[in-house]
Amino acid sequence: TCSQSGANETCLEEHEEDRNDSGGEESEDDSNDSHPLSGVNDAEELPTPEEIDYESVDVSSDLVKKVDHIFGEYRANCFFSKNWQLREAALAKMTLLTPSVCGGSSAEECAEILCNIVVRSIGDKNVQVYLAGLILLDESLLQFERSELPQTKITPLLSKIIIELLGKLAESKTKVVDSAELSLLSIAHSSCVDISYICNAGTKRVKSTDSKGGRTVKARLQFMDNLIAEFGDEVGWKRVLEFAIASKAFDHKDGGVRDAAKSAVVTLMAIHGEEVLQPLENCEQISERQLSEYRAKYAAIIDSQVKDDHLHQFTREYEMQMASKRAPRRRAR
Repeated sequence: TCSQSGANETCLEEHEEDRNDSGGEESEDDSNDSHPLSGVNDAEELPTPEEIDYESVDVSSDLVKKVDHIFGEYRANCFFSKNWQLREAALAKMTLLTPSVCGGSSAEECAEILCNIVVRSIGDKNVQVYLAGLILLDESLLQFERSELPQTKITPLLSKIIIELLGKLAESKTKVVDSAELSLLSIAHSSCVDISYICNAGTKRVKSTDSKGGRTVKARLQFMDNLIAEFGDEVGWKRVLEFAIASKAFDHKDGGVRDAAKSAVVTLMAIHGEEVLQPLENCEQISERQLSEYRAKYAAIIDSQVKDDHLHQFTREYEMQMASKRAPRRRAR
């Protein structure tokens, strides 16, 4: 394999002779497959992919060459095909081949190509292709972690994927939104990216037109709310509040945006306490009534937690008492 510090073009040239007709750097098991898409459901029923038409397909020859290099010409043609079923099948096959491909190439080179493939699939108008791309992303994250590439190498490659997925959160299709959020949380849970990077990307100020419409702001706040609930104090709460204030979420004309802002604040308070309200006390968007409402919600959470603690304590004591009664007693000699 070529060194990671070498130029990508040099890597491609060094590996060019290792390719075969049906695929790029394949595993031993795959090299004997009768079909380049073997392992994908109904692969034999799919049509043969057409040659890539650069005039009608918005893709650089450099990307085509790189995909061709590690996955082979046939699969590259499928991935860039006008037929969505071929694109979906190509992504499914790439997911199957990713472990062996990453094992046979420079880790950094492989990561770059896979991330470019995922970015293109996320932008695909066909939902099935989009979802297949997210499955490839999940497998890619696993391989990136195994490669032990530093975050300084992986994070820049994943940055565009993160931005694209954040944009998907404002889509109208539930399946698209839910899968985008799951993928973002998966990235956040991986060792490839620091959680602060996800937080910064999620709280980046949106365009004024998107802010006025409300859908993007609401989607971002709901995601940040879930991120806070998942990672607790690892999420910088001040950035979340700054985003909400900058987006004028607390007095937004859309009630859904206001509710999302309130929910995020209450979740933050459950973790950090009433300190969260300090930056909001002098905010023109928030009335005293709203602050009182936040405090009441927080008090209810604390009260519920205290009751739960008492219940758990009582349950433990009761179980210990019952266990002692059931314990066999020794006979006196």
